[in-house]
Amino acid sequence: MSQTKTVYVCDDDQWILDTVVDIISSLKLDILTFASGKLALDQISKNKPDLVITDINMPEMTGLELLKFLETNKFQIPVVMLTGSLDTGNLREAVAYSHFDYLNKPIQPFELIETVQKALSFGYQESQLSEEFRDRLKKG
Repeated sequence: MSQTKTVYVCDDDQWILDTVVDIISSLKLDILTFASGKLALDQISKNKPDLVITDINMPEMTGLELLKFLETNKFQIPVVMLTGSLDTGNLREAVAYSHFDYLNKPIQPFELIETVQKALSFGYQESQLSEEFRDRLKKG
């Protein structure tokens, strides 16, 4: 019997949180939502999830700061970054850290489901996934 996977979703926009939960709820996951990176980090320190989906731009603690903390402290959790604007500076900085992927808002349901399934299947994959992310950035 396989254990249910846990996904943390972080975004300061309640509508985005609700949308992500609605989309991925069909995957039969334990989903916890957080309005900031700091709130998510407090919980991650207690219970490590199988995946984190986070907005890049949030007050208090950005998704990028959350990603840096996870990497620096070797949590080895795949992370999907959500962005409403293609800020190549933030995306390039994220490339320096190992994570899974990024998705542009507005969120496309099929793309989100596919990305979540891949992230949960592959888990934390440092070099290969970072390389794929770099290739996507080069293509724009």
